[in-house]
Parts: sequence; C-alpha cells; structure tokens
Amino acid sequence: MVTRAHSVRWEKIQMTGVQWRLLVEVGNGATPEEVAPRIGHGVTAATIMCYGLVRSGVLQVERGDAGQPADLPGSVFC
Repeated sequence: MVTRAHSVRWEKIQMTGVQWRLLVEVGNGATPEEVAPRIGHGVTAATIMCYGLVRSGVLQVERGDAGQPADLPGSVFC
C-alpha cells in the first residue's frame, strides 16, 4: 500500500496529469490495483507510476511491523 509523503517540497515537483490523478486517488492509502481503474490504466502501469512517485519522494510505502513493506510478496522485477 502506498500513501502520500508528508514532507514534500511541492514547488520542486513536476508531474504529468496521469501522475497527478494517481496521487489524488491514492489519498490516505491505496494499492496500485485499487487505483488503476480509477485513473484509466492497467495495474502494471499504475504500479510503475507508483514506483516512480515513491522514488521521487511524493509517495511512500506503508511499512509493516517488521519494517518491511506491507503486503509485498517479493521483488516485482527480476
């Protein structure tokens, strides 16, 4: 699950319209699977966009009790 990052310097961020829609739809927390149909893209595209926004610091991954990302079975990319 991803959530919006709390400490973002918005004046330094540039994003596409689709990325903005994804950010709005994530709200306080959602998975790429939940957001994909709402932004009109497939789950793979939404996952890749989420990954990019996590790398840029706009989104953050919700962590589980052990400090590992919650609900992730393993590496998506090999």
